[in-house]
Amino acid sequence: MAIDRKKTTLDALNKFSQRQLDEGKPREIKHHGKPEKEVEKACLIWMRNLGWSVNVFEAKANWSTTQGAWVQQGMKAGTCDCLGSDSEGIGIAIEFKAPGAMSSFNSEKRYLQRKFIVDKINANVFACVVDSVERLELIYFKWNELRASDKGMARTYLLSMLPQKSLKTRLKDETLFDDE
Repeated sequence: MAIDRKKTTLDALNKFSQRQLDEGKPREIKHHGKPEKEVEKACLIWMRNLGWSVNVFEAKANWSTTQGAWVQQGMKAGTCDCLGSDSEGIGIAIEFKAPGAMSSFNSEKRYLQRKFIVDKINANVFACVVDSVERLELIYFKWNELRASDKGMARTYLLSMLPQKSLKTRLKDETLFDDE
């Protein structure tokens, strides 16, 4: 039993010493990239190839060391990532999401973002949330086809293509019993 304690104590001391030596070395930081920016870049290429006039905007606040506070960049909170017009002059409003992160659009902290997109759809603007160029292309061409015959159906289609709440989130939001 005494030998095991000596060995574990020595192992602990060696591990501690090694950590102390490693502290001076720069740590390797794993970068997962910016998948939303990759989606944004691919979509911008596709849109500009169609002759669309679109720009990307940042609506987030940044920390100002001089002011000691978070400073808004002049964009209203909830403004989508990309605004512009298509080749026919119709308004475009697109929110980009990383692949597999579409459901984040429905989170409570993104309420203003959802409201912005829904308001644009109701104003007959092409507005959607995408996580790939393929999704953008599918939604746009179907919407354009519906818009030619019935603007109401086109609006309904865009609303139906917004990310839906996951079953887990819906169950969490719903009440278990009716309050009477």
